[in-house]
Amino acid sequence: MVSAKDVFIFKQVGLLFFILVLIIGMGVIAPTIRPGLTIEGFKTPGDYPLSVDKPLLVGDYNLSLSPGITNRGSQDIYRDYPVFPAASCGTNNIRYWRRPSNGQCAPASMCGGLYTDTEQKYQQLLLLEMG
Repeated sequence: MVSAKDVFIFKQVGLLFFILVLIIGMGVIAPTIRPGLTIEGFKTPGDYPLSVDKPLLVGDYNLSLSPGITNRGSQDIYRDYPVFPAASCGTNNIRYWRRPSNGQCAPASMCGGLYTDTEQKYQQLLLLEMG
């Protein structure tokens, strides 16, 4: 005779097997549903000549005329990282940076070496008036 404990264990094993099959099935079936969707990885390294010859953010930030390392040290780059006073309405969570080197480069000599200040383009949010 089958005890209640054996039935409970059988149900747990069955549920875990179902979840495992579901996860594996989603990994196999999901990419076939949207074949145009590319996920970043080794299969999609980028456009060949551009991704080898140019830095990563070349389309979003202006490239320096002579890209490379600079003579700046950590005593120079800390000024690029904004810290607002406690009473300020601003926050340290800046969404659109003028340059990707925001005072936290490692090594510090890379700050300001690849990109120049770039005016960021962003979308304005439309606020709807209730009334």
